[in-house]
Amino acid sequence: MMADDSWWLEEEELDDDQKIVNGLDLDGNFLVLGPPGSGKTNLVLLRASLFVNSRLPNVQVLIYTSELRSFIRRGTHNYNVADEKIQTIMGWSLNLLREHRIRTDDLPDGPTKFQERREEIAKRLHSLFDRKPVLEGHIECILVDEVQDCLQSEVDLFIRAAKHVFFAGDSRQQIYDTGEIVEYVKGKVSKTITLKYHYRNGPEICKTADTIGKSSGEEPTLPTCNYKESKQGKSDSKFMPCTSEDDQAAQLIARLTLQVRTYPGELLGVISPRKQDTVQIRAAIEASPLAANLLPEGDLSPDPNRTIHVCNMFETKGLEYRAAHITHGHNIYRLRERQKRIAYTSVTRAKTSLTVYFVAKLPPYLEEAREVVQGGTRMRANPSSIFPGRKK
Repeated sequence: MMADDSWWLEEEELDDDQKIVNGLDLDGNFLVLGPPGSGKTNLVLLRASLFVNSRLPNVQVLIYTSELRSFIRRGTHNYNVADEKIQTIMGWSLNLLREHRIRTDDLPDGPTKFQERREEIAKRLHSLFDRKPVLEGHIECILVDEVQDCLQSEVDLFIRAAKHVFFAGDSRQQIYDTGEIVEYVKGKVSKTITLKYHYRNGPEICKTADTIGKSSGEEPTLPTCNYKESKQGKSDSKFMPCTSEDDQAAQLIARLTLQVRTYPGELLGVISPRKQDTVQIRAAIEASPLAANLLPEGDLSPDPNRTIHVCNMFETKGLEYRAAHITHGHNIYRLRERQKRIAYTSVTRAKTSLTVYFVAKLPPYLEEAREVVQGGTRMRANPSSIFPGRKK
């Protein structure tokens, strides 16, 4: 296995809750909920593999971004799921429209019209299904990761297109304005299973995430943390004040240079709030000795020599990194009403190390997180003492 294959689990590695999910009958529609790093994507792929192994290979795994699709494909050798069965929701939807000769060149376009574009695509597909009832249930099973960011019309479409559906998600990581979609999905499935434990985020990263989440009324992740510091390394969460954009780039490159050696072959994430921030920081890395370690844009294909992934906060959905670096922390406020959920999602991409860089003032919730992890403010739970019933 490659160094970053720790993301993928064998069936014997599943915990009790995960085993319940993996043991569900093939018949039925299901929703799996759980915190970041609780194994939801693994369970999606294991279930897809179960259909394939049961000689029901007509399955479709749908995810959001091309980055997540590329990331998932890094580990499909661990499952019996062919690459072509993993598509983005947008790609699958557009392919279906084009297959039936429905126009797509007149769809709403541009960053500000993303939601409008999705609504129109779903509307056209529903019209197609109305005209061609034979399309109802033409797929054995559709499995959707990150369902919390789906539209109701998309969820209804998946249910029409497949005999069975399997959804996985977490409302804490909802970054698009799709309403109470998790509650809506609960009413559309035969059973909902909630995973309690998570394994990705070290305790220090949990503290940062929980400080962000508490102001939104989210349940904390520290009490259910099962990250093994003795095996995976002691976690850390740091906030790095910078005197300028150039100083930010210099500090980032210095830490990345050390981590490339410390975590050979493992993904290191550089995450920025806006596209222009991403362009700026990518240019700085390309001009440094780390240029040879930089992954191409949108491509997470396995390459032990290229492990630095640069993306914006929206593109980091579903991904994970041994170390995550959030640059331009002072610009997170520009994401407006979605900033806390997007910041929460980005923070929880880190397994062992998280670093937040900022030149100007941080949003108040991140200032509080900085105080918690660096100023000594105590959290309520000690994760090392609350898992007496855990078998792993």
